[in-house]
Amino acid sequence: MFNWFLSGGIFMWLILVFFIVEVFIAARAYGNIKKRLVNKATLDLKTLLVLGVSSMALGAIGQLLGIYAALGAIIVASDISPAIVLEGFRIASVSTVFGTGLFLVTILVWFGLREYLFRTTE
Repeated sequence: MFNWFLSGGIFMWLILVFFIVEVFIAARAYGNIKKRLVNKATLDLKTLLVLGVSSMALGAIGQLLGIYAALGAIIVASDISPAIVLEGFRIASVSTVFGTGLFLVTILVWFGLREYLFRTTE
């Protein structure tokens, strides 16, 4: 699993940093909801949503740069097997899978916290 993470390149580390920040923002939002600080909780929820979308965008950018690098290597190597090309595309997709997975988790947490906020402020 860790080798899979490392194969994604530098964008995997950036997405991991986003994940860590999202965990802290979600915890802070939960605390603000418990304290009935609606404005701060709303701002935290908006921040959480932006970070989730940004993590997915970082994954897509990582994939595009990986494919661009793979295509550059294909141009240099005149005789290349299709299996090597497909492996390059597979590795380039790792950051997109990770970023999109993080986005989906963030959306679920966001929906849950938003529902909790609505129920506590009624």
